[in-house]
Amino acid sequence: MIERGDVVLAAFPHVETSRRRVRPALVVSGPLAGDALRWVVMITGSSLAAWPLDVATGETYADMGLKRASTIRVAKIAAAETVALKPIGRAPAALMNQVDQALREALGLTR
Repeated sequence: MIERGDVVLAAFPHVETSRRRVRPALVVSGPLAGDALRWVVMITGSSLAAWPLDVATGETYADMGLKRASTIRVAKIAAAETVALKPIGRAPAALMNQVDQALREALGLTR
C-alpha cells in the first residue's frame, strides 16, 4: 500500500525531451481517483542551483532509500499511477512538515 510520505520510484516527464525517466519521488497525497493515482514530487540529486521552495533531505537521505543527500523539488509535481510506484523508503515527519509548508506556498494556500 502506497502512503503519503513514502519515497518511491516513479516515471517523471523529462524536461529536455518528451520521454519519461524513472526517478525517486515523494508521495504527497493520499489516494486519488479511487486508489488509482497519487500526487508525487520529484527528488533530485542534482547539484545545480536550488529552485525556490526546494527542500533538502539533509542526512535523512539514507533512511529514505536514497543513495546521496538530495533535494525535494516541490515545483515538480505529477499525478502517478499507484500500481507503477515502487516504494524504496519513507520521509521522516519533520521533513514532511517542511515539504507540506513548501507545497502550501507553491499552491498559494498560505495566508
